[in-house]
Amino acid sequence: TVTTSSTTPRGDPTGLGSSMALRGNYLVTGEPRFGANYVKPGQVQPFVRGGPGQSFIDLPVLVDDSEDALEQFGTAVDMILDAFTGVPSLVVGAGRTKGLSNTITRFGAGFYYEYDVNNAVWNPIGGTLRGDEALGEAGGILGHAVSLAQTNAGVKRIALGAPSSSIFLSNTIDVGRVYTYELTNVAGNWTQLTAEPIIGPEFSFLGAALDLSSDGMTLAVGAPGSLPADGTAAGFVNVYTWNNDASSWDTASITGGTGFSTESFGSSLQWIDSDKFAVGGPTFNSNAGMVRVFQLNANGGYSPLGVDITGSNAEDFLGTVLCGGNGRVATGTTTGQFGVYQYNSGAGTWDLLGNQFTPVEGSSVIACAMSEDGSSVAVGTDTFQIVVYDLF
Repeated sequence: TVTTSSTTPRGDPTGLGSSMALRGNYLVTGEPRFGANYVKPGQVQPFVRGGPGQSFIDLPVLVDDSEDALEQFGTAVDMILDAFTGVPSLVVGAGRTKGLSNTITRFGAGFYYEYDVNNAVWNPIGGTLRGDEALGEAGGILGHAVSLAQTNAGVKRIALGAPSSSIFLSNTIDVGRVYTYELTNVAGNWTQLTAEPIIGPEFSFLGAALDLSSDGMTLAVGAPGSLPADGTAAGFVNVYTWNNDASSWDTASITGGTGFSTESFGSSLQWIDSDKFAVGGPTFNSNAGMVRVFQLNANGGYSPLGVDITGSNAEDFLGTVLCGGNGRVATGTTTGQFGVYQYNSGAGTWDLLGNQFTPVEGSSVIACAMSEDGSSVAVGTDTFQIVVYDLF
């Protein structure tokens, strides 16, 4: 077990470990409630280590100087290593950032950074990523979910979810929106990939979870029907593929993409391989919870792969958080258990890799992040501690 220097609990409920990304020897975590008294703008804490089995060292914290208090900078994070330079790139969500023209109302936003290895600083590129700021999107928490990818041509893409945005505040509430952006030139200008965002049906909370495939050409989006998951809706997941000719996100077919009546399916989601992604339904079966893995099929759509992973006990809420890499999927419970699963093609089941373990005794698992090669996994707990495991 490898622990970060911040495994010692924070003195205040900063949210350390509530959002994380792990790539190579770099680990980043959001602390969206960090700050003195009630002035809590949030921050992101990066770490680095020399290699597997070594301790992580704190790097200088990342803050957003352009915004103000209570923006919850670090609500969500995602990171990649540039395919050509190996330099870490980072997207950060801030779910309560104020609007650009409407500076009273909080809409949420996203921010992009690239790491300067020589000077150990994160350089912001492209300014604040914003969505529409019509009144219906007030409180939409843009940046609640974020994803970053790089196309085969080397172009960076970002997806931001605003699951609580509405069309009209008096009706058509909580449709959810997903905005996608592309870094268009070396000067660092971000442009929206489509004129309009992806919009869900009423009360779907579309964009509560999302993830771009590693090449940025496919987007999976969860719509659990509540936020946080409370078991009042079935929930669903949609998959979109990028159509270069039409410059649009086209909906792909998916079998088994809708949950049962009280499953909150789509609460968590991540690609675990180039053709597989996992989706959580934490309120399945009296809140025992479940995770379903989908794989690209011969028809270009997606179908379930193997038997669902299910929680052992009521109130486990398995699938509230999940992560994966290199075909492995990991998920934890509110009762503090955590496990890594690997597909058994002979049996058609997802089998535990070793045993379930408890990262911090008496603490719930609230987030996780796995390296792309599936060799390391970081686990965050509600006591604001992070434990990193190297897998064999």
